[in-house]
Amino acid sequence: MGNRVPRRRDEAARSIALAWLVAVLAGCTGPEDAPQITGLVVWDQVEVVAPASERIVEIQVQEGDRVQPGQLLVQLDTERAMRALAAAEAEVAEHLARWQQLAHGARVEDIDAARASVSARRAEARDAALELARRRKLLVRKLISPAEVDSAQARLDSAAARVKESRARLAALESGSRPEEVEAARAALEAARARAEERKFALRELTLAADRGGRVDRVLVEVGDRPRSGEVLITQWVGKTPRIRLYVPEPLLAGMRRGQRFRLHLDGRAETPEAELTWLSTEPVFTPYFALNERDRHYLSYLAELRLDEPLYLPSGLPVTAEAAE
Repeated sequence: MGNRVPRRRDEAARSIALAWLVAVLAGCTGPEDAPQITGLVVWDQVEVVAPASERIVEIQVQEGDRVQPGQLLVQLDTERAMRALAAAEAEVAEHLARWQQLAHGARVEDIDAARASVSARRAEARDAALELARRRKLLVRKLISPAEVDSAQARLDSAAARVKESRARLAALESGSRPEEVEAARAALEAARARAEERKFALRELTLAADRGGRVDRVLVEVGDRPRSGEVLITQWVGKTPRIRLYVPEPLLAGMRRGQRFRLHLDGRAETPEAELTWLSTEPVFTPYFALNERDRHYLSYLAELRLDEPLYLPSGLPVTAEAAE
């Protein structure tokens, strides 16, 4: 008899707990208690990186600023890039002059100067020949030494060589440049122009502007810093509105469809904006579906994304609760 009283009390407690659980479940299945799905606010993020290791001379934005496409964000020092561009443009001018000279041929003035040079060299050769003949006569009369005759012969040979050289220069000017020389000069000019374009591009890259509109998330540098090439300077949220990322429990997956409407509950906000389901993952976030038995599948979560109907600024990472609006 002493053991029966506690057993009856246990049975009564179980009955009360079971009745309470049934009442709770019955209340949760009412139409006013639609299933709620948790998630968070996410933004598409881009990183503004340093194209070169140059000193930062200007920062035009602060964290939280709204920016438009093309708006200046950061200005890096351009002094070294401008010097490199000036040198590249001077190289282009040099190659252009060389190519034009070869393509158009020698000027009339250059040809006339070459002809005058030939005439002068011939005159020098005639004088050297006359001097050699005079010294040979003096040698026969034994009035000079053989060394003086040899010296006059050397001057004649040198004068003859200069005549030959001036004639060759004149012939080259009169015949014009060879096609291979003109083509080589043109190729060198194109290469110099390409290098100059690279320098111009490198100079423009030092002025960092927003590629897309959005909001500045973080500014990671200060004026005067010299970041490494490729180092992140600014992170930016892009777009007019964020995305809502939901974690859908497996039991609710079958009732989800693209285009479905949801009402959002946001921490700290009284309004309940609406959004549309645009994407639903076919694979669970963590454990694969086939790896769980039927009893444990309710632990699975599937990613889904909603698109807000109206542009709305919400901080990234803000918790969200969504329920079907239809």
